[in-house]
Amino acid sequence: MVQGTGVDRIQVVVADDDPIIRQLFESKLAQMDCDVQTAEDGAEAWKLLRSNKHVDLAIVDLDMPNVDGFSLIQCVRGHPRTKHLPIVVVTSRTDAGAIQEAFNSGATSFLTKPVHWSTFKSHVDYLMRLTQNVHQARNRAQRAEAAIRIKDIVLRRTLESAASGTGQIRELLRDLEYKIRSGGEFDEALQLMARIEHDAVRIEDVLAQGQSMSKALCSRVNVGDLRVPLVNLLANAQIRVQERSRECNVPVSVIRVPEDAYVACDPDGLSLAISHLLDNAVRFSPEGTTVTLEADVHPDGMLTIAINDDGEGMEPDFYAAHLQSSEELLMDRPALSAGVGLPLVKAIAEAHGGVLEIRSMPNQGTTAMLVVPADRVQMESEFAA
Repeated sequence: MVQGTGVDRIQVVVADDDPIIRQLFESKLAQMDCDVQTAEDGAEAWKLLRSNKHVDLAIVDLDMPNVDGFSLIQCVRGHPRTKHLPIVVVTSRTDAGAIQEAFNSGATSFLTKPVHWSTFKSHVDYLMRLTQNVHQARNRAQRAEAAIRIKDIVLRRTLESAASGTGQIRELLRDLEYKIRSGGEFDEALQLMARIEHDAVRIEDVLAQGQSMSKALCSRVNVGDLRVPLVNLLANAQIRVQERSRECNVPVSVIRVPEDAYVACDPDGLSLAISHLLDNAVRFSPEGTTVTLEADVHPDGMLTIAINDDGEGMEPDFYAAHLQSSEELLMDRPALSAGVGLPLVKAIAEAHGGVLEIRSMPNQGTTAMLVVPADRVQMESEFAA
């Protein structure tokens, strides 16, 4: 039997208004090493699906009271956490219209009653293998898209920063030439030379940073199923910004983290994304204030990681406009001049199937939030479930 995604045993929800059918499914699926929860109508089944983070398969009858199978399937497909859940319709209806409507609603496969139990196990095994392959293909596509986006961001940000620096050096050289030709003050010439050296060093730093990030991120975005303790991810991100925090006299305080939460992720990439957000928050906070870092696993299983600062804030439309596309590199905000900025963080979040949200108002600070989907989050208590 193919293993489930959440725990070792496949987690199944069966929705059927016939108690005998429910009991039969429960017995047969238990023999297949499945854990089964049953519901007598679509409303009860939807409650089970929403409250259980790691359901691998739904078996649904079409004709049920309260909420029928068609409506249940539409609810499942409309929710971000369950939209890819395999759904087997098992019904006594054989009319072509019902079959077509079930598939139009989002059913994965269709079986008729009475169920042929001798072939049922093979059907479920095949469906779970197919679902697993589709899941892996979707992850590969996400990784490939994220890798392309990250390469583009790193390369263009590095080149634009270097071009900006060389332009400033050219202007300074023209000023220096004018000072020399016009017999200007020697001290002024020395100051110009010092500024030229400073800009040259900055270009070297930008190029080195781009090369380092390219090696770390662009060759392969490894968003796998390695479970990493959330506390470790956040601790690594904090370590990355310790020096900046001391320089700015803006400490980072972790105010809430579920210590038993694990995330299936690329730990280096996700930690880098969090540290980028922390670095921005520290640099734009008034000296002596505190940047807070908090994480929550919500009832629907989603994880949010929020960084809050007391900086100057920005108009909401600013972030909304720039986060819609990685074309813009947020060059307007000085805090991003030393890094590749929010587009990189956004790309890393999306590679994990998540999103980046920015909430900000002028003079009210900024909250940057990474949202990680429930299928990448697991509590320690669930490992042995």
